[in-house]
Amino acid sequence: MAVHFSDEEKEKLKQDKASIYEDHTDEAIKEEIKNLSWKGKLKQFQHYYLKGVIIAVVIIAMIGLQVYDAVTKADVLLFICVQGDVIDDDNVEKIQKTLNEYLGYQDGKETVRLSLDGDDQQIQTFLYSGTADLLICSEENLEKWGHAGYFYSENGKDGAKGNEEVAFYSEYPEKYRRYTQYISGEDVRSNTTDKNMKASDKTQYFTGLSLKDSEKYKQLGGMLPDPVIAMSNESKHPEDAEKIIRYLMDNSLKWNLKIKTASDGQNTK
Repeated sequence: MAVHFSDEEKEKLKQDKASIYEDHTDEAIKEEIKNLSWKGKLKQFQHYYLKGVIIAVVIIAMIGLQVYDAVTKADVLLFICVQGDVIDDDNVEKIQKTLNEYLGYQDGKETVRLSLDGDDQQIQTFLYSGTADLLICSEENLEKWGHAGYFYSENGKDGAKGNEEVAFYSEYPEKYRRYTQYISGEDVRSNTTDKNMKASDKTQYFTGLSLKDSEKYKQLGGMLPDPVIAMSNESKHPEDAEKIIRYLMDNSLKWNLKIKTASDGQNTK
C-alpha cells in the first residue's frame, strides 16, 4: 500500500537534519571521514577496506613467490628416493649439498633431491614416471618393485631391462648382489589374486646392490638393517646415478659431512 504525505509533512522531511536524509555525496563522505577521530578512521578502514587490502596482499605475495621459485629454484638433476627409512631432516639438506659438490652441480642452479616420501603409491609414481633415478629400500621392497620390472638388471631381458647402464654392477662381490624375479603381464593375467602371483620365468635378475657395509649410509642414522640400492630403468640421468652408487659403495672415498646420528644425537664425521 502506498504512503502519502501531506504538504506539511513533506516540508518537515526536507528540514529534518537526520543523517538518513542528508545528501551523501562523495564530498560529504570525505568531510565526514576527515572529521572522525583516529579511532573512528581506524574502524572505518577496518570495516570498508581491510578485507580487500588483505586479499590484495595475499595475491601479490603468491605471485611474488611463484616468480621467485621460477627464478631461483634449482633444477633437480638426480632424484634419490628412500623407502622405509628415517633420516633426520637436517641431515637430508647436508647430504644433498655434499652430493651436489661431489657431482659438480652448479650451486643454486642444479641439485640432487633426496626424498623420504616413501609410501607405495608415491614410490610407484616416482618409478613409473621416471622421476626417481635411484631407490634405496629394504630387500623386501627391492623384490616387490623388481617383480614389476622397475629396475635395470645387469643380466636382464624383456621387462627387467638390462644394458650397459648397470654393467658396473658385476664389479662387486657376490655378497653385495641382490636379485629379483620378473613377473610378466602374462603372469598377472593367469593369476586370480596377487597373493598367488608367481613368476613363470624363474631367472634371478641382478637388480641391485647391498649398502650394508657402506660407511656413508651407516652415518645417516637410518633404521634399515640391510639397505639396498637400485637404478630405475626410467632414469633420465643414469651416469650420475652410477656415480652415486659407486660413491656410496666405496668406503675409501670419505665425505666431509657433519651429521646428527639417531642413536646419540651427537655430531660426527
